[in-house]
Amino acid sequence: MSDLFGTALLQLIGVVLAGTVTFFLGRQKATAEAKKFNSESIKLLADADRAKAEVTALRDTAAADLTRAATELVENLQDEVSTLRDRINALETRERKLTDQLDLLQKRITELESENAELRKQLGEAGE
Repeated sequence: MSDLFGTALLQLIGVVLAGTVTFFLGRQKATAEAKKFNSESIKLLADADRAKAEVTALRDTAAADLTRAATELVENLQDEVSTLRDRINALETRERKLTDQLDLLQKRITELESENAELRKQLGEAGE
């Protein structure tokens, strides 16, 4: 019986020893995988931060380009509006001058027609 007991005890020690070795090897492997995943997670976070910084830089550059283009467009349109206002003012001034000249000519025509009628009347009286 002591041989049987000794054999059972050796088997039990073997099982416990194998379980302990398996446990520590599994724990070591799990720790190594956890470190690997942690390292990969840190790398992914760093990549995400770099990508975020690149997106921010691209957005800022695009916004600056768009603002610059819009500003140039507004300035050009303001110049065109100013030029058109100047042309309108010049045309209005010319129209006023022409209207004044036309009024003077119409007044002169009326005066000449009156003089002509007076002269015809005088000629008609003188001829009779």
